[in-house]
Amino acid sequence: MSSRREEIINVTLDLIIDKGFDNLSYQDISNIVGIRKASIHYHFPHKVDLGIAVCDYMDALYDELIVKVDNVNSIERKLDIYFEFYNPGNKKNTSPYFSLLSSYNTSSDLMQEKLSIICDKEYALLEDILKKGIKNNEFELSGPLDLQVITMLSAVKGAYKYFRIMNYDYVANVRRYFLDQLMTKPMN
Repeated sequence: MSSRREEIINVTLDLIIDKGFDNLSYQDISNIVGIRKASIHYHFPHKVDLGIAVCDYMDALYDELIVKVDNVNSIERKLDIYFEFYNPGNKKNTSPYFSLLSSYNTSSDLMQEKLSIICDKEYALLEDILKKGIKNNEFELSGPLDLQVITMLSAVKGAYKYFRIMNYDYVANVRRYFLDQLMTKPMN
């Protein structure tokens, strides 16, 4: 990938966080990168092409997260890594993805498909961590697994959105809450 293409994607990630995908323009990118709109069109002929590139970027981040989680043995550490990914300080990890989810219904079919793939990966990873925790007698669920997964996903996303408004790291509190609820042994 060319460095200019990467630069355009990185600027787009920031703009998605600030404006949302639907509200950003090639002119916005041009103003920040200091290039003509035609140069952006060279790399991304249509805005949907840029959106797909951003989805591919986010998909690659989730693939990296999956590998990182798979490379540790401790179930508690796996869950820590998962929650660290959503740390508000890592805004390029999740903010663009959350904003793109808000634009899901107005996105192209291909962008919707790519966002669905990321959602599936996100869900499957958390589900796998919880299943392993149950199998190893480290976690105990108070309800159905699917409900626990979607509750945790919703809580993390909600905590992240509150961080953007109130500038307080609610994700850390959500992490602690769920670990306290899941762990069969008291936490250190």
